[in-house]
Amino acid sequence: MKKTYGGETAALVRDLSRQGIHRMSLMIRHSKRDYHEDVHMEPFMCLTDAGKDMAFKLGMALPENMSVKFFSSHIGRCIETAYLIDKGFVSKAGGVTEHNRVSKSVAPFYVRDIARVVDIVKKMDVSSFIRLWIQGGISEDILMNAKEASERMFRYLTCGLLESDKNTLLVSVSHDWNVYLLKEFGLNLPHETYGKIEYLEGVVLYEKDGGIFIANHQKGPVPVVVP
Repeated sequence: MKKTYGGETAALVRDLSRQGIHRMSLMIRHSKRDYHEDVHMEPFMCLTDAGKDMAFKLGMALPENMSVKFFSSHIGRCIETAYLIDKGFVSKAGGVTEHNRVSKSVAPFYVRDIARVVDIVKKMDVSSFIRLWIQGGISEDILMNAKEASERMFRYLTCGLLESDKNTLLVSVSHDWNVYLLKEFGLNLPHETYGKIEYLEGVVLYEKDGGIFIANHQKGPVPVVVP
C-alpha cells in the first residue's frame, strides 16, 4: 500500500483545533526528497514531485479560518515544503498566511564541523548515529550537545507561541535530526521503539490552562519545561 505522509500531522492539528486550542506552534520534517550517493550533495537535494504534492495536500488539510505563519531551515527542500504547504492552505477559502521566514533555530545550527559529521555519518546508520549523539558520544567540537540543541528549539517554539495572536498556527519546517531530539527530550519517544521520523512528521506545542504542552500523533500531551 502506498504510504501517505502528513496525514497524521494534519489530523493532530485539526483535533487540537476542535478542542478549542487556537494557538499552536508546529515543527515538522520537510516533505519527500531526492537523494544522492554523494553525501556532500545533501544541501542541494530538493523535493520529489510526490513530495511537492504531499506538502500541498498537508496545507489543504490544516484547519481553515486560521492565520498561518511559516518558518523554515535555509535548506532548499525545507523552503519548498513551507511554500507548498502555504499554497495548499490558501487554495481553500477562509485562511490567511504570512510569507516564510528562514530561521536558524530550525536549521542544522548544531553542526559545528560539517566535514567530520559527514565522516561519521558515512560509517554508521542514522539510528545509531542519533543515539550516539543523544548519549553524548560525539565531541561537542563536532556537534552541539543534543540536549542543549533541543532546549534551544524548545525556547524558540515556546517564545513564538506565547508571542503569537489568537487563532494562529506557526509552522516551522525543519529536518529529521531536529525532530528526533524534540521527540526524545520532549515526549520520551526513542526512535528505536517508535520509528524513524517520517516526511512531514512533527510535534506541536500549544498553551492550555496556563501551561505549555507538547504532543505528537504517537503521544501527548506532555507539559513542556523550558530552561
